[in-house]
Amino acid sequence: MLIPRFPADTLPATGSDGHCEIVDGDDLHSFFALRKFSGQWVCDKYAYSSVSGSGWGTVSNPDNSRAAGCSTAGGLLLKSERGMDVVPHALAIGLDKNGIKAGPVWPATLEDYAGGYSGPFPIGALLMLPASFNAEALALPESRTIARTLKLYGGRIVDATQDTMNIYAEIGSGWNQSYVDGKWSASFPADMQAIKSALRPVASVAAWKDRDGKPFTPTPPRSTNLLSMRGPWKPYPGSKLFGRYDARSDLYQSEATTEALAVQQSLWTSDEKDKFGWQKSCWNLNPEPGATYIVRAIGGGAITAKMQVKKSDYKASYVATDKLAPGESTTITWPIEPGTVTEVYVDKAKGAGASIRLELVKA
Repeated sequence: MLIPRFPADTLPATGSDGHCEIVDGDDLHSFFALRKFSGQWVCDKYAYSSVSGSGWGTVSNPDNSRAAGCSTAGGLLLKSERGMDVVPHALAIGLDKNGIKAGPVWPATLEDYAGGYSGPFPIGALLMLPASFNAEALALPESRTIARTLKLYGGRIVDATQDTMNIYAEIGSGWNQSYVDGKWSASFPADMQAIKSALRPVASVAAWKDRDGKPFTPTPPRSTNLLSMRGPWKPYPGSKLFGRYDARSDLYQSEATTEALAVQQSLWTSDEKDKFGWQKSCWNLNPEPGATYIVRAIGGGAITAKMQVKKSDYKASYVATDKLAPGESTTITWPIEPGTVTEVYVDKAKGAGASIRLELVKA
């Protein structure tokens, strides 16, 4: 993706993770291990998300710069928020691996790649301070604001740390009061220890509210779109590679072509305990055997897409759709047979540029 306005004074976070976020209108560009090499910016991972969106990964696009599958901008204590009585959002929390349990929970889609967890709290879990916690007894105003926020909104575990627990803040924001004017202050660490000791996981909730305070019901992950158009794509025999997946639009986009072309991707069912199986061309969440799904095409132009489900050794074909143009849909029943491979084909007619994605949503 082209980033039209890469700031000249960009400064990634210190440390090996090298996180950096660039906001351009509603576009949020997230980087992992961003660094300058021979005068050029390079990174180990890039992800796009919308500022007006939830900030969390989805089943079809689970990855981002933070281990939980969210942007590192999510939950940060900002410089502009200092002085508030309560920060108006949940906070981002990192735990040592001895505090994390394997297997992320909603709204997290992933967990730290290194693994090695031995604790009780999964990534994505919501931690809060009890109503009885006396925030006003803390020594510093920053500590009191953090505590009030954790009593009202809580904090989500989003990453693994080393030998510590973190509440993440913007670089240079001034939230960390351990050192003031170059001098060590014992008050802030003592406040943070009191907060950390009192945090408790939220076990159940009666209802949810959105960011505007209005009631809403979250959609279970398995009822969302399961099919990703990220690829990798390869040319269909007799064709050549064309187009690319665009993260902003979530569409496979093609330039104008002088001939009809076709590409293909494959997705295998896998053990869902491997949260990084999607990197090996596997489903992030496998479709449910015997369930009915709606397959719909979204996009525009002279382009079609189809999918078919086969036995993983390609010796049997279980179900297939027709070629679907943007705006068309069909219904299929997912095969009950285990161990399948799903092939997705995109066919582009000769002529002007076009774009498409297929979605697979439980009926």
